[in-house]
This record gives sequence, structure tokens and C-alpha cells, in this order.
Amino acid sequence: MSAHLLPAIERSTKPVVAAIHGAAIGGGFELALACHHRIALEDAVLALPELTHGLIPLSGSLRLPRLWGIARALPMMLDSSRLSAAEFRGSAVFDAVIEADPRGPLESHAALLAHAAQLARASAAAGRVERALVRNRPFPEADPRAAVADVLARRPGEPESAARTALLAAVQAGIDVQDFDAALALAQQIYDGLVRDRAV
Repeated sequence: MSAHLLPAIERSTKPVVAAIHGAAIGGGFELALACHHRIALEDAVLALPELTHGLIPLSGSLRLPRLWGIARALPMMLDSSRLSAAEFRGSAVFDAVIEADPRGPLESHAALLAHAAQLARASAAAGRVERALVRNRPFPEADPRAAVADVLARRPGEPESAARTALLAAVQAGIDVQDFDAALALAQQIYDGLVRDRAV
């Protein structure tokens, strides 16, 4: 994924809607998280499995906790869990989760795209394009640091690894550094350190 793609989406003066079917794994899910809005077919599969490769979801480590809350996002990233879009229904991760059309995938995709177009028009008309970005949202938890501690307290004896430590550091940077771009720069440094260590 181009390093310039996500900033370009966030700078867009028109709403960008991610319409997901099939699987959005790793970078695909991170791309969706950078968009202004997200919708998905209910059987779409989402994951941030970078820890299984000794890496971290660079931007996902900052965006998913803001959108879904640390209590749910951190375990998903630590476990590299694969979840269906239906499991996110009712959360802020998706503006809508669409039922599959019983007539088949073509009809399901057409309904998904029609809903995405309608959502984009409504967002633009309401003048809330910039406010819709995940980077501009506060954490759902009143005390994000306590939320991290609570997640870890419920996972005693979990084996340490460089990637796990790096993920926790990136999430903590997202909490401690108020400027999102500065927090993202720190996450980039953490990610780059993992890549260098793998190359040695």
C-alpha cells in the first residue's frame, strides 16, 4: 500500500467510503479505517494479523482503538483475530452492515455500492466530511490508559515478543500523543525498528 494513499484519502474534501466484501486483511482493513465511512456485507472478513508476521498494524494500531475502543481493538490485534463484519454490527466501525442478497453476489455487491453512494451524498450534504475521519475521534473509553491495563490484566502469562511489545508501544503512543500525525510518526518508527530487526 502506498504511503501516500491514506493521507490523500484523509485530505479529500469529498467523503471516501470503503465498501467491503470478501476479506479486508491487514492493509486492506487499515485502508478502510482511514476512509470517512465504512460499510460491509455481513459475511466480509476483517483482520489485523501483522503480529503473526512479527510486525504491527502501523496505522491500524492508532485508528481501530479510537473507533472500536481499546477493550475490543487491542485483543483483536494481539490475537490476530479474524472477525466477520456481522460481529461489528452496531459499533462505530461500520456505518452499516448489509445483509447479503439471497439472489446472489452480483445483487449483493450492487446493493453495497448503492448504499455507499447514498452514504457519501448524505455525508457531503451534511458538511461533516472532516469530522468523520477516525483521526478526529476521541477514544470511547474515558480513561484509555486504564483500558489498556485492564486488557493486559485479563491476559496473565501471555508470552512476550518484540511485536507484542511494539504493538503496545504504538497503542500507547496513540493515547499519549495528542497530535495524530506525531503519534503516527512514532508508530512508524516502531514499525521500522521491527523491520530492521527482521533484516538482521
